[in-house]
Amino acid sequence: MIFLEASSSSNFIRFFLVYVLLNFSFVNYSFSLTNSEISTTEIERNLDLAFYWMKRSAEQGYSPAQYVLGMMYYNGEGTEQNLELAFDWMKKSAEQGYSPAQYVLGMMYYNGEGTEQNLELAFDWMKKSAEQGYAPAQQFLKNFFKTDVL
Repeated sequence: MIFLEASSSSNFIRFFLVYVLLNFSFVNYSFSLTNSEISTTEIERNLDLAFYWMKRSAEQGYSPAQYVLGMMYYNGEGTEQNLELAFDWMKKSAEQGYSPAQYVLGMMYYNGEGTEQNLELAFDWMKKSAEQGYAPAQQFLKNFFKTDVL
């Protein structure tokens, strides 16, 4: 799930449009009363275009876009999979306080994906995310203390 924040209206609008390109295919139908015609506009899922615009938004420092770009690198969507770049973009977003990115960064440290495994840093980032109320991080920490030792 991707969370949208309206911290900057132009970045938010760009991010939202790219989010649509990334996640949906749909047809928009409109009807003209003047000439009784139905016209359609089809928007297809376009990962290459979504990647291009998401990267532009991320480079401008928009933390939700940095998070999504990190996930695109992580999953190889719209680009080749690259765990190191996924880690770098996730860290940029997490350092700005974006809780979903803090959670994923914690998981990357925990699993050693795109970086060396580091349980202490995994815990630190999970804690930051959980303190903001991010439920997946809270659940991870609950399970973490039941099974793992720092």
